[in-house]
Amino acid sequence: GRLLKNETLSDTRKIELLDTLAGNAVTGNQQLRVEMTDVMADLAQESPNPEIKSRAIKVIGALGAKSAPAILEAYLIDADPAVRKEAFFTFMDYASPFNYTVLHDFLWDEDEQVRRTAMASLGAFAVEDDIEILTQASQHEDEFIRKHAIALLDQLKGKE
Repeated sequence: GRLLKNETLSDTRKIELLDTLAGNAVTGNQQLRVEMTDVMADLAQESPNPEIKSRAIKVIGALGAKSAPAILEAYLIDADPAVRKEAFFTFMDYASPFNYTVLHDFLWDEDEQVRRTAMASLGAFAVEDDIEILTQASQHEDEFIRKHAIALLDQLKGKE
């Protein structure tokens, strides 16, 4: 953690270290993964470099700490599209019936891959509370979103 916060270390080297951490995150014990998650959260928050933020987010996801979904949610609204996209795809591993509603906003994301992934994932969790957002999505300009929303609405209405 201290090494990644060292001002004399180049961003390129920090990115290389973050990639190494992401690739080896599962080998640490639980306490180490929790501590590294905190370090990565601090790094992502403090770094002005979007690439470092994105790589730190990726490491957070790979570490698998219980705090990861909450940390990742904060970056789902980041101003930088690359950071937001990394947070989204990392968050997808943590989507559950308890937090999936954050996917709703991504149905209208500029990035086709993001919005289509959000729509496909929504299908695993959709309940009657989602009918309003699915009704809006059934009018979406993206045919994929439109068709999936209509299919989910039909499925949900069939459960009534």
